[in-house]
Amino acid sequence: METDLPVELDEQKAEGTRLTPPFTIDEGVTAKKKSIFKAFRNTITKLNKLSNLWKKDGNWIEDLRNCFSVLFTEASAIKSLGHLVCTSNTLSLLCKVVKDGWNKYYEDKEMTLTAEQFEVIRLGLQNLVIFSDGIEEVRCKLAEDKEFLSSLTKILKSCFEPDILEGEKLTKEKSVVRNSLCILCNISQVEENVKVLQGLKNVGIITLYLDTVFRFVALAYLANVIKEDEIAELHGKDRAFDPMTFLSDLLSSTLKDMLHQCKDESGIAWSAQECALIILFLARNEKSKRILAKVDCLHHLVELARGGTLDEQKDAVGAIWALTFDKETQKMMLEDKTLNIFSMLLDLTKSLDCIRTATEGTLWLFRNELAQDEAYKDVLKDRSVMQSSDELERSHAETDVHRNSGHVMISYSINHREIATSIRDQLVANGYPVWMDIGNMGGSVAQTMAEAIESSHVFLFCCSRGYKNNSSCRLEADYESSRDVQMIPLLMENGYKPDG
Repeated sequence: METDLPVELDEQKAEGTRLTPPFTIDEGVTAKKKSIFKAFRNTITKLNKLSNLWKKDGNWIEDLRNCFSVLFTEASAIKSLGHLVCTSNTLSLLCKVVKDGWNKYYEDKEMTLTAEQFEVIRLGLQNLVIFSDGIEEVRCKLAEDKEFLSSLTKILKSCFEPDILEGEKLTKEKSVVRNSLCILCNISQVEENVKVLQGLKNVGIITLYLDTVFRFVALAYLANVIKEDEIAELHGKDRAFDPMTFLSDLLSSTLKDMLHQCKDESGIAWSAQECALIILFLARNEKSKRILAKVDCLHHLVELARGGTLDEQKDAVGAIWALTFDKETQKMMLEDKTLNIFSMLLDLTKSLDCIRTATEGTLWLFRNELAQDEAYKDVLKDRSVMQSSDELERSHAETDVHRNSGHVMISYSINHREIATSIRDQLVANGYPVWMDIGNMGGSVAQTMAEAIESSHVFLFCCSRGYKNNSSCRLEADYESSRDVQMIPLLMENGYKPDG
């Protein structure tokens, strides 16, 4: 299939790219960017003219390897060029090389891959790592190719040889393994892809890599896809190292770096923000919450929340909030005065909405304890987010905020807003008073949520993986379950089985 890209689209995409060092924003960079972009377009055009990948002797045609090598160089310079491979046949071609090459040769017991054949597969995977790094469109496209995903799992299964994988030298086998794990990890960052990845049933294979130099990228993938009933594989007693301790140590190392970055044993660079996100994802599992708190993750997250960028603060506080849904962790946070966590959270309630929601949600879980703490009660008098349970009940009885007492409350994750709105409209049409957060939230999100719950007689919650993994939804469900109210789960996903 021959596909060229329209020049108008090319120019528009090129202007929206983010350059990597050592580029700076000036006229010279603009010219350089356009030059790279033009070369990239030409490479894609050349690739899409290749009607056959193989020569008669079974090797790849030479242009394929050359194009892959050039493509990687260009894409490394301007990563957002990955958007353009989705508008051509290039992404499919890269996946085809991996699928055909690996299945045709490596799985045939009588044949082995030549150095040239292996190199083309490696370059294909390397390009896919670049294109899927931070580009959701590419990640979703790759998730649609189940044969390609299965090939990645086969690669990881057949290449697992600890003696070959250890050591500092990056061999061709280690490169293929690293790239395969990175691609799976990138794809797993999109919530909608997780169900597809869970269908691969490769958790057992990936956990094998927790005892290799690729332990951290394996952990990052597992953090997104592992189910509650599989979490024991992550914390196996016979494991050579504790993945949670390793995660905590890596986060600590990133905080010592000026750019908040650190390389793991395999040479993959990780940022403090990525470490915080992995903690957040792992904290969705009940057993992991307690373990993460015990290995000092909280201290590092507090440090990141205090001195990080806005994006780092958002994910650090989000991870702290997720960890707080465990009674033992709450007790630890109250008793450990060296954390200074509550003063940090109070400071961040004045920040952007995306940060303030998590800080208020965390503080809400401690509202009763902090209201009795001499160090905080004077500061908290005027903060409605910190109303204790007794104060909230008095407020419910004395104010007219709850004039619609007796309503149905609908709790949902953002992915199911449309169907939740449809349910609301049908209930309203039949005469039921309904509360949803669309247009009803104001002031403190946690406080508004609590007041709505106090006024409800029926609580409908849209049950899904996204709901379980959302701390705001968890806060609503936990608070509602402490009251004498009828709770009705509405299953939003076919085949979804609540696991925590």
